[in-house]
Amino acid sequence: MRGLERENERISEQLEEEKARHSICRDENVVKDRELVKTRKVLKDCEEKNCYLSAEVLKLTQQLEKTQKSIDHMKRAGLLESLKPSAKAHENVPIGKKEEKAVEHEEKKFGTFAGYTTALSKYKKKRVVSDAIAFLKSGTTTSEDYNELIRSILKRSCKDDAIHFKLSAQETFILRCSLHLSDGALKFFKRFGVEKLGFDILASRPEVSALRKELDRSFNYICHVDEHQTVLPSGRMTTVRSGRLLVMNLENELSMRLTRLEENGRLIFDEATGDDIVCSLAGDKGAEETKVCIAIENTSDANSPDGFILLCVYEGADNADELRLKVSDVFEMFNKMQTITYRTKHGSQTKKVRKHVIGDIKFLSSVYGHQGQSASCPCHICPLSWSYRGQSRVTLEEVDFDAHPDPRTLKTYRRDSQAGSNSVRQNSEPLCDVEPADAKLPTVHLTSGVYEYYFEQWFIGQCNAIDVTSVEINTLREQKKKLARLIKKEKAEEESLMLYSAAADEAHCAATSYNIIMKSPVCHLKKPIRICDSSVCIVNHLSKEKVRDEWVQCDACNKDFHFCCTSVFSPDEKAEVSRETSRYICDECQHLSLHDRRQKAAKAWNALRQRTTELSNVYQTLYDERVVLERSIFQPTGRKRKQYERTLLELGCDTHVWFEAHTGNQIRKVLREESIDKIMTIFPDNGKNRLVKNALYGLAKIMTLSSKAVYSELEIDDIEATVKKFLGDMKKAFAKEPVIPKMHVLGCHLISFLRRHHSWGKCSEQGMEHFHARYNTLKKTFHPVRNVENRTRLMAGEATLATQAVSDDGGNAHERRCTALMTEADSHHIRSLITDYQIIIERHIGVLRPTIVLNWKDDFYPEPKIIHMARITEYWPEKQVIEDRITKSQFDPSFCRLLRTDEQWKRQFFMDPEKENEAVMKLIEPRKNVNEKDVRQQGQTVVQ
Repeated sequence: MRGLERENERISEQLEEEKARHSICRDENVVKDRELVKTRKVLKDCEEKNCYLSAEVLKLTQQLEKTQKSIDHMKRAGLLESLKPSAKAHENVPIGKKEEKAVEHEEKKFGTFAGYTTALSKYKKKRVVSDAIAFLKSGTTTSEDYNELIRSILKRSCKDDAIHFKLSAQETFILRCSLHLSDGALKFFKRFGVEKLGFDILASRPEVSALRKELDRSFNYICHVDEHQTVLPSGRMTTVRSGRLLVMNLENELSMRLTRLEENGRLIFDEATGDDIVCSLAGDKGAEETKVCIAIENTSDANSPDGFILLCVYEGADNADELRLKVSDVFEMFNKMQTITYRTKHGSQTKKVRKHVIGDIKFLSSVYGHQGQSASCPCHICPLSWSYRGQSRVTLEEVDFDAHPDPRTLKTYRRDSQAGSNSVRQNSEPLCDVEPADAKLPTVHLTSGVYEYYFEQWFIGQCNAIDVTSVEINTLREQKKKLARLIKKEKAEEESLMLYSAAADEAHCAATSYNIIMKSPVCHLKKPIRICDSSVCIVNHLSKEKVRDEWVQCDACNKDFHFCCTSVFSPDEKAEVSRETSRYICDECQHLSLHDRRQKAAKAWNALRQRTTELSNVYQTLYDERVVLERSIFQPTGRKRKQYERTLLELGCDTHVWFEAHTGNQIRKVLREESIDKIMTIFPDNGKNRLVKNALYGLAKIMTLSSKAVYSELEIDDIEATVKKFLGDMKKAFAKEPVIPKMHVLGCHLISFLRRHHSWGKCSEQGMEHFHARYNTLKKTFHPVRNVENRTRLMAGEATLATQAVSDDGGNAHERRCTALMTEADSHHIRSLITDYQIIIERHIGVLRPTIVLNWKDDFYPEPKIIHMARITEYWPEKQVIEDRITKSQFDPSFCRLLRTDEQWKRQFFMDPEKENEAVMKLIEPRKNVNEKDVRQQGQTVVQ
């Protein structure tokens, strides 16, 4: 034992020594770590100092180089000045070759810059500008002096009328209206410009105010304040005041706008308008307000919101009742207007007014008194009756798009309104005296509606079916129907579970109460609730939450008992006992003891608990299935669904930004061939998806037709073939899907509309959608104004001023964009640079078109430029149009224009009219017998 104790002591001593050594090592490590941190800090400081010194050296080197260059420039300038007196003194003395070369060298460096006028290529102009900049820098020593010199030159140039470095009053006013600048913001803009540039680039505020007063049209509007009841988020009813703006004289406002368009050269008359003034009444609800405007189609950009004339704004829906109540005066003025008189440079001019109506399908239905798309006759153009919901819905494979009744007219609308037939509101009257055939078909709403209802539902349904194996339905619409059925079934199971759970709790409490009474009869409670005729009434032993005023009468003794006192707890048993045909015998008549009653309650509790467990399992299964399906529909949680959402995001079509809905621009991005190919690569390459892809290609082609182009009869024939092919593809791809009203309008009425108007998108509802955004900006600007009437008037004045400013500047801005920066002499020089030209025949939507291409020599343009495009048709009247257009294409700066081609602006020059006329005539003369197949095989024809 002693030996073991000694051994333990020795081991303990060694352990203490090891601990001491470990402590010493740890302290040494701590000290070394601190030293290492200090060393790193010193190294970091040294590196920072080194970087700072390197930067200082670099800065000093650059300053030294600049100083050296300045000294060299000064020496050269001094040398030049010293040579000038000697040259005058020795004019007759011959100069040596070295001195002559030196003078020529200096003159080249500091020569004149008149060569900029004759420099035609970009490289030559750039070289002249570089020489001018070098000359200016030679007169300064620092960058501050150079900047001050430039400011002084520009400041002095602003006083010269020939040089424009300052905006005019009209240009300043356009800037203010386009950006919606307040007077304070305009003053800050001017002050900031003077501070940074050294001079004011804007016109004076009195000049802008005078121009504003001249263009102000707010006096032609009247403002009303309406009051209506609304419900706050707290549930309380309150009265809200809103402004309603109405134009007082529509004809006067339209005449003034036409006069300004004529003064600025923006009023046009073409084959679409004829000799008439074509006006379209547009209306739509955006945000909380409904706006009604008028668009003039006799302009190059009729669909732009800048050219709209505001007629009415009110807070409310765009249904028939609201329109008739609040906009009836505007409709009355529009209906009475048959001709319009405006001023021209030759005097007053009176023109006939041709009227149209623009809006989405809801607005058009409200205007004509139609009941809407949910009626039995959903179309506002024809009285065709069909259903696209429920069991009796008409599917795409059943419908015949060629068979539809005669279109509606104002006469049939008034006839049907007397009896309320054909889904026309009874005793209604069309608000506009415009035939339904002259109501413009929506462009964005039709294409986006068809895409979202058929194609997007299919894409999301495919993603859900791939991500969730339990989902066997491929269409999103059927998946949503299944979800609705699951929610309904889950709710019923939940209610049943709650009933049986409450019944089980009640049975358990009853059994417990019987136990308490059996142990101590004195504890039997008989108050406060009235007891029944049972010898052992336990209703006062139950909690207040479980007490129900439910009674049953014994058929033998005619006494009344609580359900709980007779051990009837199950909802099924209660329903069975409560039936009039049932016969119930109470526990008293059965002579059941207290122990038997407790056993009966306990047995009922066990049965109800088992039933509750079964119902809970069923409910949990339904809940899990509903959650999985709901997440797959409304949340991109699956791999395939996330891939689809990511692809849309790459295309710039993220729906989460716009409240889970696509905008018109996003639909246009999706309906491109490359976008369609990118989306379809996500899904399996099977027969069904190939059919969907072909149908989507057809919708994309139809979407491209919704432009301001004017189509000939031959082009409309080709468009009709395209639409029929699209409808056939839709029948194959979505055979079991219903025919929605937008699909019906696209398939049955688009071609007839084109044959009547020869254009689809020259003026459409897209302009109103853009106008909503403009008006919302004004709402934010004038939101601090508390008075409703004042706020409405300010918004009306700003809206009318913005459109007046744009219409006034439109011609000047267009002329500035379209006029080339060259003189008359330059035009002849440019014509001499044309080496040759060629005519390339191409096919666009089934139409042959020649494209004339110029080739240039020298370095004026590095590549050929497209200069002209014309249509080849089957009709000889088109030939005269082409001849007139070519004859007027004289080559001077006024016809040197910028035309929009693809995604960029390209400069287009017209060649000699005789040569161009000869080239095009050679192409169009034999078109009576032209074989399109041979022309396509030929590819291109070069005409020398």
